Amino acid sequence: MEWESITSKDNKLIRHMARLASDAKYRRASGAYVCEGEKLLWEAVRDGVELHAVLWERHSLAEAQVDRPEYFAQLEKIGCRCVSVPENVFAAASFLETCSGPLFVCSRKTFSLPETGRRFIVLDGVQDPGNVGTVLRTADAFSIDGVWFLEGSADPWQPKAVRAAMGSIFRVPIYRASADVFFDAMQGAGIPVYAAALTETAENIRTVSLDRCAVIIGNEGNGVRPACIARCEKSVLIPMSGRAESLNAAVAAAIIMWEMSGCL
Repeated sequence: MEWESITSKDNKLIRHMARLASDAKYRRASGAYVCEGEKLLWEAVRDGVELHAVLWERHSLAEAQVDRPEYFAQLEKIGCRCVSVPENVFAAASFLETCSGPLFVCSRKTFSLPETGRRFIVLDGVQDPGNVGTVLRTADAFSIDGVWFLEGSADPWQPKAVRAAMGSIFRVPIYRASADVFFDAMQGAGIPVYAAALTETAENIRTVSLDRCAVIIGNEGNGVRPACIARCEKSVLIPMSGRAESLNAAVAAAIIMWEMSGCL
């Protein structure tokens, strides 16, 4: 397999990848995002993700081709652009201080608003990309039907979120929408919406059926917005016996998704 060679940091592809890593508006306009790592690359190939380009540092590419020729045969089969670069050019495209493998650009999957489904997690202003990626990974583990991102939530396609998702970004349906669009969609699908919030009427998640619902997880510091709580059918809480005031957003989401899955 012949790899294209790029030697300039000012090359259009290098600038494109660097901008995808740093600019959310550019990612949305391009309909693409950038990932890093060999394990993630082969997972993307396996899952049939549309790849635009793969960028590999020249010396590590030669070693990888010797160690895993069968994977490179798959890469050749799908016909994406494959580029090798010297270390300084790779560093110009990379969004990490240390990168353990290739960088690659892939298309964002788009999903129509769901008309069916049983279990959804909704992030309301969750801003930490590590939490976002962890929620996506957990949603994948428990076969959640989709994750909604309301106003103020971190971009799930930014590099740190993609890295934390560990490949689940390729499989979990993602919906970005305003609260109005979300509530209208759930009403149209007949799916009740609950807020994970410590209100006076909040019910223990152990006593509430989560088999068919959407549950909103709030911002790390402020929780679910009052305007969203007001539109929910009920509030639910996770019982705690210790002295901590609250749980990390991703941890709370994981516990709720466990309950949703019926894994008791």
